[in-house]
Amino acid sequence: MQIWDLASGDEVASLRGQEGVTQGLAWTPDGRRLLSVSRDHSLMAWDLATGREAWRVEAHDRDPLCLALTPDGAIAATGGEEGTLALWNAATGALVARVGEATGDSVRSLAISADGGRLLAGTTRGWIRCYDLPARAR
Repeated sequence: MQIWDLASGDEVASLRGQEGVTQGLAWTPDGRRLLSVSRDHSLMAWDLATGREAWRVEAHDRDPLCLALTPDGAIAATGGEEGTLALWNAATGALVARVGEATGDSVRSLAISADGGRLLAGTTRGWIRCYDLPARAR
């Protein structure tokens, strides 16, 4: 994965470590880290100052397909091909909670409300599910 400066056209960083297609990306609000989910089932945080992996977890049994961060950057939410949702501590990669149940339809998109209290998940059946996030995830 490469990061480019759009103004100069120069490559700023080259991030290596995940295998397969990158499915989702999210910058932390402070701009110090980039989180990514990949078809190798992983969720990774990249330290952009060094270009190195900060942490890596196996996010889902099947492909994680999407990623969103709470507005404060504390919690990362991932949605999987198997229909599951997971919440992660964005600083450490520790699992905070599983949200909802496996629905049998893939979670393809995620959005978190401005107050960090709700998670929207768009599925392959065209449904949008709304979940109240647990207090410990805020």
